[in-house]
Amino acid sequence: MRDIKLRAWYKPLGIMVPPDKVTFINFDTKVIGVFMDMDGKGYHVLRLSDFRLMQYTNYYGLEFFDDDLIAVACDCDSEYGCNHGEEIYKVVWDKSMAGYRLKKGDRTVNLDEFGEENMRVVGNIHDNPELLQPQEGNKK
Repeated sequence: MRDIKLRAWYKPLGIMVPPDKVTFINFDTKVIGVFMDMDGKGYHVLRLSDFRLMQYTNYYGLEFFDDDLIAVACDCDSEYGCNHGEEIYKVVWDKSMAGYRLKKGDRTVNLDEFGEENMRVVGNIHDNPELLQPQEGNKK
């Protein structure tokens, strides 16, 4: 049986709510129940539209969510830029393939192009947007 986990980015305050703090989602009434510190309270039922939901998946033991950033071992002569032997890709859902892919700039690749042993999660676009910026000396 496949695990279903969702984390939620609370857009108004820029807070990531981990899966164990999301208690329910009601798509009919468009609300979400979450545990997070806000206004001196810990539990809130808030508008779903104020959140960006991200689903979890497991790719051969590599666990990640939508919007995660994946470091991929690379050749430093890569045309896409490289930092200390790694390229940083964003995890995206490809509707046409009904699966996850990795995206860097205008390049989108399948997960299996690199192999799970060459990939590791280094953050997400909400908490670590600087990881997607070109590195000094590698601006392409």
